[in-house]
Amino acid sequence: MLSTPEPQWSLTLLNGWTLTQAGHRQKVAHRQQRLITALALLGERPRTFLSGLLWPDSSEAQAAVGLRVSIWHINHELPGLLDADGTTDVSVASVRR
Repeated sequence: MLSTPEPQWSLTLLNGWTLTQAGHRQKVAHRQQRLITALALLGERPRTFLSGLLWPDSSEAQAAVGLRVSIWHINHELPGLLDADGTTDVSVASVRR
């Protein structure tokens, strides 16, 4: 049985935010850029930590919704980038920093 290779991701933060997959630049909305950057810099974190970090002026419930929406968009627009277990922790999967 042949295995499918994992997508190769690369994130550049200096001289502009750039995410590439297998050498192809990916278009990413600002909200999703913030989450990807936080995960790339900080590593795996609980959802409550991330929602509080990224939406500090929102209620806990609103921040949780914002995080869920961002994760949903990333998972659908950039499949394979996030490791999200669906309950607690979220991390960036194999991004070269």
